[in-house]
Amino acid sequence: MMMLTPQTQTFERERPRLVALGYQMLGSVADAEDAVQDAWLRFRRVRFDSLASPGAWLTTIVTRLCLDRLRQRKVRQLAYVGPWLPEPLADDGPAVAHEVLDGVTFGFLFALESLTPLERGVLILKEGFELAHEEIAGVFNIRPAHSRQLLRRARSRVAASDAARQDTGSAQPILEAFLASAQAGDPSGLIELLAEDVVAWSDGGGKVSAALVPLMGRDRVNTVFSHLLRNRPADIVFSIERFNGDAALVARQGKTTYFVTILDVSGQRVRRIYTIRNPQKLGAVNPVPVMQHS
Repeated sequence: MMMLTPQTQTFERERPRLVALGYQMLGSVADAEDAVQDAWLRFRRVRFDSLASPGAWLTTIVTRLCLDRLRQRKVRQLAYVGPWLPEPLADDGPAVAHEVLDGVTFGFLFALESLTPLERGVLILKEGFELAHEEIAGVFNIRPAHSRQLLRRARSRVAASDAARQDTGSAQPILEAFLASAQAGDPSGLIELLAEDVVAWSDGGGKVSAALVPLMGRDRVNTVFSHLLRNRPADIVFSIERFNGDAALVARQGKTTYFVTILDVSGQRVRRIYTIRNPQKLGAVNPVPVMQHS
């Protein structure tokens, strides 16, 4: 068995944290892993004994790589079909430092999309990874005062977003009632679970059918969801699994994931509904259901 070099051991130890950083920056596990792999290729080419802090060096490189990808994606999103949602992260999914993602809800990731790439990077490094402004300034080649300004702006914009509010409780019981009402074809039961101002986003990316604009209001969301779930394909199997720290509804057709729906619950009412249908964002979802609901 070949022994790993100290450089390789260091990288493997840092990898989960770096993927978690990339996921927060990009909202995609696949893109985060690509960025971390690119960082590894660069890391291999540097003299390991010349680095005062390999972890800090890797953090800087991964952040800069993600910043470049984020800027490129912002341009591509102008041509994206329908709403763009982050990729759901299964709690038992790939090797990611979940302790770094504690409290990072799906709604918070969605709210990060309202920030500029630089604002997003500063907010994540400061609040998610607890870097000092002097360290953040070095990552982005800016002044510490500029980092503080970007952080204030980012915090203000995220705080103003309804999507970023923390859930007041688990979505599990609401999700089970939501599914039971919809499957029973009972609109009155479903509508009672929805907040008056509920908003539902659906991301199909132009590859599968999905609403091209957010559905707004309890009556509209209730009508559409009741219709869709009553008229689903006969071989769809539902399961309730954990994504981004809370329960989510997963629908599968055979071994193919049909969609993942994540609820933002507050005051025992569903405030926001995020449904991911784009197959490119569902490739990492476990193909084996945990709890089936026929």
